[in-house]
Amino acid sequence: MNPSIVILSHRADEHALAVLSSLSASANVFMLDIGRTGSDFVVKRNQGGSLSILTRHGKQVRFDETGFWWNRRPRVQAFEHTAPKFVAVQEAEIEEFWTGALGVGSPGHWCNPFDAQRSAQQKVRQFGVARNVGLRVPETVWTNDPTEVERFLEHHPEGVIFKMFTGTESVWQPCRRLTGALIDQIRHARFMPAIYQEYIGGDAEYRVTLFGNHGFAARADLSKSRYPADVRIDLALKREAVPLEPTLAAKLRTLMRALGLSYATFDVREDKHGEPVFLECNPMGQFLYLDGIFAGEILKSFCNYAESFATSLEVNIEPAAPSACQSMQDLFAEKIDVPIYEAAADWATHIE
Repeated sequence: MNPSIVILSHRADEHALAVLSSLSASANVFMLDIGRTGSDFVVKRNQGGSLSILTRHGKQVRFDETGFWWNRRPRVQAFEHTAPKFVAVQEAEIEEFWTGALGVGSPGHWCNPFDAQRSAQQKVRQFGVARNVGLRVPETVWTNDPTEVERFLEHHPEGVIFKMFTGTESVWQPCRRLTGALIDQIRHARFMPAIYQEYIGGDAEYRVTLFGNHGFAARADLSKSRYPADVRIDLALKREAVPLEPTLAAKLRTLMRALGLSYATFDVREDKHGEPVFLECNPMGQFLYLDGIFAGEILKSFCNYAESFATSLEVNIEPAAPSACQSMQDLFAEKIDVPIYEAAADWATHIE
């Protein structure tokens, strides 16, 4: 099989599954879960740049004719039975391989390239580039100095919000107003750097989704929100589809080009005077929760966008020989819980 469309994600990603089920019936598409490396398939990239995998069922998938890569939400995870000592190194090595193997010389259109997507997620860089392309950004300080936070509060009597850079599955906080008890505990800011911004007190916030020539804007009325500091928190808050203002759209597309992105979502909030203020760019931003107010047009447009880059829509799966199937099944039957250098001998024995 040589797929024309590859989705880098996993089975628990509803966006990836939605696109898989919505592409045309003739679309030659493959979802590549790099987190299953060694569990469901083995992989090879040779010096000439050819990349292929061989599945546990003996089927080969090559990627030398892929026209569209959606870098949706790849994840790396160790085998379930990996010895605890080697979990971190197994995940690091798998990630390093795939980042290099897919980041250099892979044919086709990337949405988005690995390096660009990773770099674009850096909040400090986002703000610098956004300001350079003419977008207004909130006054911001990135710090873990309690004294600087107190000074920032004094300069912004209308309010300050603070938020995490990323968070983890076990620890995450929404944007929060820096008031009351939080100010009393300001010394704890030293624990780790955070983002402190002037509070933009307008009533409208927009979620903008851009890819190719397509653009969609959804407006939320924050005056009706139970938690206006962060539009994500009040799940009952309704949004409406609105026209995307041309000047704002042009600046956001310029920002995308500067960041090396072909797909991104943006959060933009109006101030009290109705002027748009850039808050954040998310290169892997979600859109399904908004697709209903656009009558399914975002998903449909994205699928058309992906298929426009496809080099072929004919599925060609090479049947595996029975001997190859049996060989691969035997290979995957054994539980491998340590790397080859641990299974052989300790490296120190070679210098005695």
